[in-house]
Amino acid sequence: MELPFFPTLFSTVKDFTVKQPFFPTLEDWLVKHPKIHEFSWNYGQTLGSSRRFLTLTVLSYISLTFILSQVSRPSLARPVLKLITAVHSIFLLALSFVMAVGCLVSIFSQVPNFSTLVCFPKRTPPSGPLFFWGYFFYLSKIVEFIF
Repeated sequence: MELPFFPTLFSTVKDFTVKQPFFPTLEDWLVKHPKIHEFSWNYGQTLGSSRRFLTLTVLSYISLTFILSQVSRPSLARPVLKLITAVHSIFLLALSFVMAVGCLVSIFSQVPNFSTLVCFPKRTPPSGPLFFWGYFFYLSKIVEFIF
């Protein structure tokens, strides 16, 4: 059963957003940039695309977490800890904002309709801006592991 509300909402928001004066600039930076536009996910070639990389990353994270929980750490003064937390949060906020805007601009400039947004056609190659932002999100989770 298809709900007519979502395709209509998608079309309305897309039409409104694309007509804004800032949209072409965002599209140039976040969709048409050669590194983003020509992105292609190639298993074993793209950084972090192999199962080995993912397995080693998770195992390293778990091991490091366990080791650091066993080691005594020097305590930090409350103001220093608050500053570190604030900088970390602002960094993650900025990263998330760029990803969200990149995904939305890619969706509005690349996806023709709501059904294509929900489910790509069969045999869609993993390339282009939408897959770039998916890859960027994937790598951001590893950055969050580090910090």
